[in-house]
Amino acid sequence: MNRGKTRRATRLSMMLIVFMLLGGLLAGSPQAGQPWKISSIEMAGADATNNNTVFVYDRYLLFAPYAPSKMPSDAAAVSQLDNHFIYLVDSKKPSDGTQLQSLETPGGKVLFYPTKLIYDENTHTAYLRGTRYEPIEGGVQEVAVLAYFRVNLDDNGKPTFGNIVMIDIAGFSDGEKIADAPDDFSLAFNGNLLVFTNGLSIFTYKLDLGYLYQVNLVTPEAYNAGSHITYLEVDKATNNLTVYWNGQTKGEDGNAKNFTELSFYNLDNGGTMQLNKRAHLEQFPEGVYLTAGSNIQVFGSPDSNGESKPSFALLVTSDGNLSAIDLTGPEVAASGPALQDRTRGRC
Repeated sequence: MNRGKTRRATRLSMMLIVFMLLGGLLAGSPQAGQPWKISSIEMAGADATNNNTVFVYDRYLLFAPYAPSKMPSDAAAVSQLDNHFIYLVDSKKPSDGTQLQSLETPGGKVLFYPTKLIYDENTHTAYLRGTRYEPIEGGVQEVAVLAYFRVNLDDNGKPTFGNIVMIDIAGFSDGEKIADAPDDFSLAFNGNLLVFTNGLSIFTYKLDLGYLYQVNLVTPEAYNAGSHITYLEVDKATNNLTVYWNGQTKGEDGNAKNFTELSFYNLDNGGTMQLNKRAHLEQFPEGVYLTAGSNIQVFGSPDSNGESKPSFALLVTSDGNLSAIDLTGPEVAASGPALQDRTRGRC
């Protein structure tokens, strides 16, 4: 259970701000001069590096603690872990306590160490990235997974959890499982398409169809040498997929140098990924790359049918310069002021 050993369990006192009605914030309202009400609920296992908190139905808070309250003495004692729950809190009535659900499928698979939580308000579906364990001779084997479940409202307007469904992230060959993978995953087409990575390839997936398409970005040789995908994100307005991978190469002076390969794909609702633009390491100035995990903002403009299409992207490179990349035109090779002319102001 390496994931549990690499991060320290913490306790976070979650601050739930109970927002007043809009009318109460307007000038002249009797409540306008009153301070906001703040409630605190203590949660175990929060980790500041993981994005595990979302709002559902504009009222309820979903929270998935990453770390267990106590690490088991035996690495194979998975049953002693208690970080396989998701909690729900009513932000208007936090004193009512928490509602919890075990992240366990009807078939008995359990998700531990959730590292990322996304809620899709279009389909009322929550998605998590985490790890499950399979017993093997002498211990347990880690399997990188995604899981999802519906969050519905009952007749009284109270949230209920649907069954947990788990997806094993594909390994590097057919039928292979993988123990670890990047935490990034994203949704496209109003929650109808799931996009994720195993660090070497990117995949599209539909809940009713399973795996659809795969694009390989990093060679197995480069992956084994330390190169892997470090960023994946879908722009919801344009359904543009941005992904980049980082690695190292040896310079003429014999020292290791970081590099980035950046790609932009146009997604189709059927799951295909059409390469739009790509910036190879040679197109970045000498010694310049993207810091792993740094965000890229895609901007769109309407086409003749009124649909938003990718227009350009903004990013900040490792030397502190703001870069703009043109996402229009037939050429696949990415171009832009920052990749060609470094005279722009630093951030």
